[in-house]
Amino acid sequence: MSTTNRFALINRLTQAEPDDLDDLVSGFDRRSRTPGKDLAPCPGPGQLPPLKLAQTDAIAVGVSISGPIKDPADAAFRLCALAIEQDVEVIVLSSLDYSGMERFGFRTERIVGETAAMRDACRDQLVQFWGIELTLPV
Repeated sequence: MSTTNRFALINRLTQAEPDDLDDLVSGFDRRSRTPGKDLAPCPGPGQLPPLKLAQTDAIAVGVSISGPIKDPADAAFRLCALAIEQDVEVIVLSSLDYSGMERFGFRTERIVGETAAMRDACRDQLVQFWGIELTLPV
């Protein structure tokens, strides 16, 4: 996310939350699945090639969300401020079907797996993929 996009994100922050239409239309969509039934990317982490999707000096910070956030707009504002002030990319790591941060434009990655080892492997793979230097709990 560029600095311009980060400022635009702050300008669009609001307490209003969009209606979730998935529950209303899922009965009519044959492709819909039960939430939370995603598969982990692979059974174990493997070495990825040295490929960064941003500039070479980019720093990514992970934000771990394990439960519903009381005030997602406030958390989004603080994360935007962190991204602008420190010039970092914020990646949300969450085991929830919907973390609440998606609506603000944050890159959100879902941690999946049936066992703790599978979830740890998924998290490790995402940390390596995005080059996350630090993970903060929210």
